[in-house]
Amino acid sequence: MNQNIVAMDGPAGSGKSTVAREIAAKIGYNYLDTGSYYRAFTLFFHRIYKKENSTLPFSEWIKSQNLEMGFSNITIETEFLGTGINKTILNKEDVSEEIRLPEVTEEIKYLAPLRNVRDFVNQC
Repeated sequence: MNQNIVAMDGPAGSGKSTVAREIAAKIGYNYLDTGSYYRAFTLFFHRIYKKENSTLPFSEWIKSQNLEMGFSNITIETEFLGTGINKTILNKEDVSEEIRLPEVTEEIKYLAPLRNVRDFVNQC
């Protein structure tokens, strides 16, 4: 397997995953699901939120958090399975299924638009 990667970024539901997978398959590249990085980042903070049993909604709680702390405590990696599917690893833990849970999906919108989060994900 080669180490070339095709990555597309854009709004949710725009068809970027479908297009990127097809292009990657046709030209023999790996497909990188960048959305899984935003999901893993969100999961990291959502776990802290749940541990704290905050009475605030996540959308309010996250505003009080030092997101930069997360940058130094998070490692996100992708394992390419050769099937167009990626395994997402958060701090050496396979979170491929957990990042797709509705509570994670619901909270991404509070983190993904932030420039510092986007910069972090783009450097992973």
